[in-house]
Order: sequence, then structure tokens, then C-alpha cells
Amino acid sequence: HQPSVESVFYDGLIGNRTMEGENIFLKYQTPFIIWANYDIRETTIDRMSANYLSAWMMKEAGMKITPYQQFLLDLRKKLPVLTAMGCIDKDGNYYESPEESPYVDMVKEYEILQYNNLRDTKNMVESFFYLE
Repeated sequence: HQPSVESVFYDGLIGNRTMEGENIFLKYQTPFIIWANYDIRETTIDRMSANYLSAWMMKEAGMKITPYQQFLLDLRKKLPVLTAMGCIDKDGNYYESPEESPYVDMVKEYEILQYNNLRDTKNMVESFFYLE
């Protein structure tokens, strides 16, 4: 969670840009480094929202992934940033709402899968979300 700070803090951090549209992401941008005690491929990621991080790490570590994680990795190829504040597609186009993007069908499928995993416990397809 992000702490509440004065807007002057953000002015110093990201300049006097308006916090609208794509600039809203500047407030939440977080650089990260992943280190391993064995050889891994060095990679630079331009943009990736947090919802993809665990699936990406599992794949990079050479671990088995679930069909749900594969779905996330496929979605990431088209929408590397997908948040409640908007999304950015593979070509760098910003959409204030994922429903406005050309990927609306995949976003709707993602919403259904999230619901099935988190809320619909009676009908959850465990083999899709968990490894045996």
C-alpha cells in the first residue's frame, strides 16, 4: 500500500506533471531487481504490472506453472500494464479503462478467472489455478 504523502513530495519526485492519464502510473512505478544464487538470464523489463510478477518469476526460474499463470503470461504479451487505473498495451498505447482497449475480450476473461479463483469457491477449477 502506498502511504499518504503531500503532493509536493510527488512534484519533487516526478516533476510538475499532471497526475492524469498515463502519468498516473508514474506515482506507482517501482524499480525492482531479482537476484538468484545460480545463473539466470539477465533481463530488463520496461513495463510490467504487479499482477504478472509471480507468473513471470516462476517461468524465469524454470518452474512448472499453472494454466492460469500461462494465461497471465499470454495476457502480459498484449497488455504489459493492466491495473484499475488503466492499461498500456504492447505498443505503448494507454487506455484509461481496459474495457476501452482492443483486448477487452481477454480482460473480461481475466475478470472471470479472478472471480472463479477468489470468490466462486464452489465452482473453482482447482487444476487451473494450482499445481498437483
